[in-house]
Amino acid sequence: MELGSTSCCILFCDDREIESLNLRFLRKPHSTDVLSFPDGEPASEEGYLGDIAISVDTAKRQAMRRNHSVEDEIHRLVIHGFLHLLGFDHEIDKGEMSQREISLRKGWIQYHRPQSHGAEL
Repeated sequence: MELGSTSCCILFCDDREIESLNLRFLRKPHSTDVLSFPDGEPASEEGYLGDIAISVDTAKRQAMRRNHSVEDEIHRLVIHGFLHLLGFDHEIDKGEMSQREISLRKGWIQYHRPQSHGAEL
């Protein structure tokens, strides 16, 4: 899917806030790492995609468990939430969303890896 000018809002919150959102909108009485709220229209090439909520508290714990930075974990959650806004659903898509996540994370890591410059004379 090729996207033109699209946007979404991202809320960075604590566990209490995301638990409240999860209960209010999904009727699930617990916190989670990320929630996505698509705009309601099928994802198109342009326009507003929806909202993403990320618990920074949970991201910190997951980063420690996964042995990477909080920045990397938040990036992982943004990708996950964004793919949900585009209509992907890891619970029913037979691994397609997971493969896209992996591909996008690898691209981000390569882009942000410090470049090795030769010894300066």
